[in-house]
Amino acid sequence: MTTMTLVLNDDACLKTVGDIADRLRDAASEHDSICLDLATASNMDLSILQLIESARRNAAEGGAAVTLAQPASPALAALLDRAGFLAAASPADITFWFHGELPQ
Repeated sequence: MTTMTLVLNDDACLKTVGDIADRLRDAASEHDSICLDLATASNMDLSILQLIESARRNAAEGGAAVTLAQPASPALAALLDRAGFLAAASPADITFWFHGELPQ
């Protein structure tokens, strides 16, 4: 299995979601697994969350994987909460976004 790490920078937002989607599609066509590094993506918005969720689900349906290099930061956790992603989070969602443990 080949894994590619895809780094999202602080400009990961609506204005760049198309470019990020293209990078994800290219990575998915060449690798079995994509690891997203969001450490420097400090300005993410709902469009990026939706893109990540879509990529995660599409990968799972195709037998591939999308993972996060590190658990969601406090800012990302707050965005996930505001966007409603945590209201009915499954164990798989918690594992994906927080590496298994919801932040306190």
